[in-house]
Amino acid sequence: MGGTKVLRVGNRRRFLCCCACVSLGSLDSTAQVFPDSAATVLPPLPEAPGCGSGPGKDTPNAWQNISRSGIREVDDNLARETELLRKLFGVEPDFTFVQGMAEPSARTRHLRATQKTLIFMDVRMIREEQRINPRHWQSAIIGVLAHEYAHALQFDSGLGERSNLWETQADYLSGWYLGNKVLMGLSALNIDAYADALFRRGSKSGFFDEQGYGPPEARAASATRGFQRAYLDFDRGKLADIRLAAGDGYKHAMTVVR
Repeated sequence: MGGTKVLRVGNRRRFLCCCACVSLGSLDSTAQVFPDSAATVLPPLPEAPGCGSGPGKDTPNAWQNISRSGIREVDDNLARETELLRKLFGVEPDFTFVQGMAEPSARTRHLRATQKTLIFMDVRMIREEQRINPRHWQSAIIGVLAHEYAHALQFDSGLGERSNLWETQADYLSGWYLGNKVLMGLSALNIDAYADALFRRGSKSGFFDEQGYGPPEARAASATRGFQRAYLDFDRGKLADIRLAAGDGYKHAMTVVR
């Protein structure tokens, strides 16, 4: 994917593609996303493990919610990005930027009392990706957003699983989302940049717990595998079926997670 040209609007990079080429229909948001897990179903998890912040390392009450990231490209395009995420994943979580996470990361929480799913993204993560990968930071951030929407879909399914299976399937589905965006016309997206971001945060210098999230090389490979899966499913003019991708992603997770 290296060397792809960057699409521009004026003097700024495009953060997302126009989604006019996909159907505006919606999928059943209660779709089974763990089709082969009947023998290992656990009670629904109260919160996704955290995508970077393990138990005891973070205190949600200490986070400060903010309405905008302060990064113009992100703020100008976030509403359209989340619209496409909702259409492809078939879920409608609430999203907010925050400051104050223990690590520059993103989190997904599910409130059982209200059945609401909340996604939080620390703005430091965006700044960090801009610093580390100034050419393709957008790909990493969009991938992280898709990973969190995959967690929202997992919660919406009403099932629980071991955290490393959740995370591996979410990695796969985030890659699938990036693949769909490329096929819709946003050729500047770079799956390698997102896979590298997953690997970096899972390495010894990162802050992902390998026991909870899987080996960093497996996470990067899962995102790439999901990206490739999008090419099998894509049919211009139709909404890609998340249920097929989720089922394949779960089967893939079972092969790489022990």
